[in-house]
Amino acid sequence: MVEGKMFLKVPGETVYLALIRKVIVELAEKVGFPEEEVARIEMAVDEACTNVVKHSYNGHKEAQVKAGYQWRREDEVGQPIDLRVKINTEKISIVLTDRGKGFDPNQFKPDLDEYLKSMEMGGLGIYAIKTFMDEVHYSHEPAVGNVLTMVKYFKR
Repeated sequence: MVEGKMFLKVPGETVYLALIRKVIVELAEKVGFPEEEVARIEMAVDEACTNVVKHSYNGHKEAQVKAGYQWRREDEVGQPIDLRVKINTEKISIVLTDRGKGFDPNQFKPDLDEYLKSMEMGGLGIYAIKTFMDEVHYSHEPAVGNVLTMVKYFKR
């Protein structure tokens, strides 16, 4: 069992979601989660980060690509997503922090039957996060921002 901490800070832009997924998948695999649980952890983290980019930082301008490189003016750089991971013998804890708009996660209680009838994509991010992780806690701290903690326990 590997124990430790990891910290990653990236701009809150869609182009960085693949990097976050890669880091989370490799960590979850390395510490011994089975493939199915790795996929659930990956999906929960991806949904949470996507929500930050789409909703918390929705006014941000995406990077432009020229000659194969992404570029933007300094004043266009997106607010960051801070990803902290702590692993011990019992669990993996993933804490996402952003400095965007706050929200009330309890206001999102989807009616799955209606959702399936509507055939619309999106809108189940918070539901998926709560379904795939063992614990989910959200807080908005004025000096820090939005803090989402997701925990997955090792099955014994």
